[in-house]
Amino acid sequence: MSRPRSQGASKPARGAVRGASSRRAQPAAQTRKVGVPQAQSDIYTALLGISMAAMTIGCALLIFYWSGYEFKTTP
Repeated sequence: MSRPRSQGASKPARGAVRGASSRRAQPAAQTRKVGVPQAQSDIYTALLGISMAAMTIGCALLIFYWSGYEFKTTP
């Protein structure tokens, strides 16, 4: 768990503006990095892959079928 802000931060000088400038003053070794867990794939991701494969196969079959008519669009 994280510490409350009052314990970790020192008091700013009078008239000083709190913000990014105080964060930039810290050395690189003391900056904190937040670890974010990687998202897990679920069934909807698998369904997207299956539908993309079906669309690709359908387009390939359409082109194969249409090539028999030499790509003419008139009846």
